[in-house]
Formats: sequence, structure tokens, C-alpha cells
Amino acid sequence: AIEFIYPQEGFILWNEGFSITQNAQNIEESYAFINFILEPQNSALITKKFGFSVTNEKAKAFLPKNLVNDPILFPSSETLKYGILQKSLDANALKLYNEYWERFKLSI
Repeated sequence: AIEFIYPQEGFILWNEGFSITQNAQNIEESYAFINFILEPQNSALITKKFGFSVTNEKAKAFLPKNLVNDPILFPSSETLKYGILQKSLDANALKLYNEYWERFKLSI
């Protein structure tokens, strides 16, 4: 079985965000979609369906207790202190990441 862990040696943290491009055609619809996704009930549905963590604390009220208490989805403050926020990679680092990713994929 494959098991997920947070290594004490450190692990990468990242965040995702929504954006609307400067030349977007449907600004109002874009805002409506973002607002829809950020509603607690809808954020909770995304967590249930896809297993993504949610940052909207109000969404937890719409999640089953087993997900709210899942240390993988919602790691403790103690666990998070080992995390390192991922920054944008320069071209050399990105090349190295891709090389090692390809090696990994070939090994499984």
C-alpha cells in the first residue's frame, strides 16, 4: 500500500488562487464563478469530490468529521512548521525538477 506522510525533514507547501486576466471577456461571470466556488457549501463539495484541502474555515461545517479530522487534508500547526513555501523556479531549477520527475515516472 502507498501511504502519504509529511516528512520531518521538510516538505513543500504551496497555495492556489483565482485570477481574472486583464483582457478577460466575461468579467462579471468570472467574479460570479469565483464567488460560487468560495461559498462554504461548494468549497466543501470540492473537498469531498476531489480530496483537496479547503482554506475556508466555514466550509468545514459541511464536511464529515472524518475529513475535518484527516491530518493529511488539514495538518496540525506542529506538522506545518516543517513546511517550506514553494517559490517560482528559475529555468535551471525547473529543468532539474522535470528531469527528476521523468526519472521517478520511469521507476514506477
